[in-house]
Amino acid sequence: MEVVVVVFEVVVFETEGSKNDEDFEKMVLVVVVDMKKKKVKKVVVEVVVMIMVEKAVVTGEDQREFEVPFLVSDTIEAYKEFGDVVSFDTTYLTNKYNMPFALFVGVNHHGQSILLGCGLLSDERGETFVWLFNDWLKCMAGCPPRAVITDQAKAMQNTIRIGFPAARHRWCIWHVMSKVPEKFGMYSKREKIIFTLQELIYDTQTPAEFETRWQKMLQKYSLGTNKWLSDLYDEKERWIPCFLNDTFWAGMSSTQRSEGMNAFFDSFLLPKTSLKQFVEQFEQALMKKVEKELVADAESVKYIKTFTKNPFEEQLQQLYTNDKYMEFSNEIKESVSCNILSVDNSHEISEYVIREDIWVTD
Repeated sequence: MEVVVVVFEVVVFETEGSKNDEDFEKMVLVVVVDMKKKKVKKVVVEVVVMIMVEKAVVTGEDQREFEVPFLVSDTIEAYKEFGDVVSFDTTYLTNKYNMPFALFVGVNHHGQSILLGCGLLSDERGETFVWLFNDWLKCMAGCPPRAVITDQAKAMQNTIRIGFPAARHRWCIWHVMSKVPEKFGMYSKREKIIFTLQELIYDTQTPAEFETRWQKMLQKYSLGTNKWLSDLYDEKERWIPCFLNDTFWAGMSSTQRSEGMNAFFDSFLLPKTSLKQFVEQFEQALMKKVEKELVADAESVKYIKTFTKNPFEEQLQQLYTNDKYMEFSNEIKESVSCNILSVDNSHEISEYVIREDIWVTD
């Protein structure tokens, strides 16, 4: 197969009225169109882009069509503090080249979604993701995340294994469960099956309990030959909560935060956005995120009255941000509805049976 490598070097500065991006795009389009007219099956465009953003110089390069990672100093610092868990998603397409916009999203100390890096890609092949992961890790001092959440795609599973071999990989449970109505639509007892499956997935506390209840469900509804369920069972450690509770996930079980970040960028990026405009709008979007975090930091200085006079609650009120403390405080309030039914002290470890009273209103 004939391969043509075309190299462009572009420096994008934050200057008004710059024509760099327009000239660059014209050159690329002319070359690519010309190569396609000559029926060259593979055109590789190597782009070396240097983006000057708030005194931070970020360089991305590779032999692909427009594959560029974007990072700024604030993003790198955020990763040092909140990079244990990363949600990775590529469902967002932007600019006039219809390029996938891959996002690395995390959670900060206020429970807010934060951007930990992103990249413009020419395609969604496995080798493209591996390239992005490798370059992203270089910018992050070679420190990989401990846990990664992605969609259910098999290609992504293999890519995570190569790019982040030591990370725990979790599937987005929302994407898995969203397919349930379709997969059981033809069953006469579909409503009962769906209810049983949801109860099994969300309410099971231990892997042993899951195994028992799963087998009972298969037998009760004659689902032993359902290939979709069988395939999911083989990968249960990637999406069933009780198999994942031994890992810190920062409260995430899906890629919803990545998709929420996509919605956030919608207000800044348009279908006709050029490369230079993308960089400028990307910076503005990040500044909005930083401003939101600064506001939350200021709010956390304010004192919140504790629910009890217990010293440990007073201590946590001082240590946590207000957003995180309110989550903890709500748990304390809910504990009022819990009653101890029995205590078993016959073993080295005491076992308590606790009932929670829940009032449901019409």
